[in-house]
Amino acid sequence: VILSFIALAAVCAVSASNLTQEFSFTDAMLSDVDGYTTRNSIAPFAYFRSVDQSNEEMQSQMETFVNDLVALDAVEEEPENFWSWDLRSFVETQGLSELTFNQQLDAFLKHKTFSCFGRTLLCKQLN
Repeated sequence: VILSFIALAAVCAVSASNLTQEFSFTDAMLSDVDGYTTRNSIAPFAYFRSVDQSNEEMQSQMETFVNDLVALDAVEEEPENFWSWDLRSFVETQGLSELTFNQQLDAFLKHKTFSCFGRTLLCKQLN
C-alpha cells in the first residue's frame, strides 16, 4: 500500500511539473465569426462592483481606471459608452447638478438616448 502511494505521488509530481500556464492577448480578441463586431481589436469590459458609485471620488477612480485601460497599447479605441462620462455630460447639459445622485441617475436612465445603460447598471435601493 505504501509503495502504491509513493508511485502515485511520483506520477502526480511528474504530471504537475509538465503543466504550463500562458495568456495571449490574441485569445481575447473577437473575430468576425463571433458576430459581435467587425472590428479586429480587443474590446474589454470593465465592471465596478461592491463600491459606492454615487461617491464622486469613486467615480473619479473609475474614470482613471478606464483611461488607464485606454492608454494600453493593446486597446485601440476608447469605449463608445461609459456611463460615468455620459452621466456627467447629461447632468451638465440638463442643469441637474442640484439634484441628488439618485435623482440624476433616474433622469439619466429615463432619457431615451441613455436607456441602453439600464441593462448594465444595477441599482440597489438603499433605505
